[in-house]
Parts: sequence; C-alpha cells; structure tokens
Amino acid sequence: MAAKVAHGADSEETMTLEEALVTVWRGALVEGAAEVELGGQRFAVRETPRKRLREVDFVFEGQASRKTIRDTKIVLRGIEQNPKTESRWAQLARAGHKVMQFLSAGRYIGNVVDGKVTIYGGKKKTGTTMREPGKPVEGTKDLKVKGWKKDEAQRRKGQ
Repeated sequence: MAAKVAHGADSEETMTLEEALVTVWRGALVEGAAEVELGGQRFAVRETPRKRLREVDFVFEGQASRKTIRDTKIVLRGIEQNPKTESRWAQLARAGHKVMQFLSAGRYIGNVVDGKVTIYGGKKKTGTTMREPGKPVEGTKDLKVKGWKKDEAQRRKGQ
C-alpha cells in the first residue's frame, strides 16, 4: 500500500504501509513524541490507563498493493508490546527491544521490532527447499515442530 506524503510545496512522495508503520513506531517508542505525523495529519500518542503502554490511533490511506491488505483507507492502532505477556514479542520487549503491535478492525496485522516490519497473514512459502551440495534436504515435514503428523503416524504404526 502506498500513501502520498507531502514534503514540500510542490513535491509528493509515496509511502508504503510498512514505512508508515515504522514512522509511527519511531515517533511513539523511539522518540517518545506526544504526536506522530503521517500523511500531513497528526495523531496523538497516549498511554493506556491500566498498563501504561503507549498507543496511537491513525489512518493510513493508500493504494492496494499487498494481497493480504486490500483496503485503500485503513484505520489502525499501534500499541506498545506488553512485556508481561508470554509471547515471543513480549520476550523481545523484556530484553529491551522496542516492539509495537498494529491492529486493524480488532485484528493484529503486523508489528515493528527495532525498525523491522513483520506483516501477518501472508501466504506460506511452498516448493522445494534449497540445500548445500552434499547435505540432506530438510523440508518442513522433517522438522520436529512442524512434523507432528509424521510423528503421530509413526506412533500409530508402532502400536
């Protein structure tokens, strides 16, 4: 997705959704700003009443370019990761990383960790696995975590 961001009287530049998320993350968590500017609009950064986490409600307007996000106008909320939960993102926050989750219509769509964007809901990659010459190929079916069906079939076979 892309949004037009004015940088001068005659110039316009296109901002992607990913760039917008990083801009909000940087303003709210890195710079500690009271407001974040995005696409010529200002959005207030506030603290949640109970957990005292920083959050920002903002609007991203752009052209649909990602298959997972099709709207041209998205109302988003960025919220600082609660370090007291049990998620892997909370573990990063406890370790001192700056983590912000982003929601749209009550669903998590992605996050930014130390400036790196992760968008949720993309298609899983399929196909062949590349390997180094002389090393066996390890596909997702061969992994212990992902291969529970294979383990279950072997267990049943042994009964």
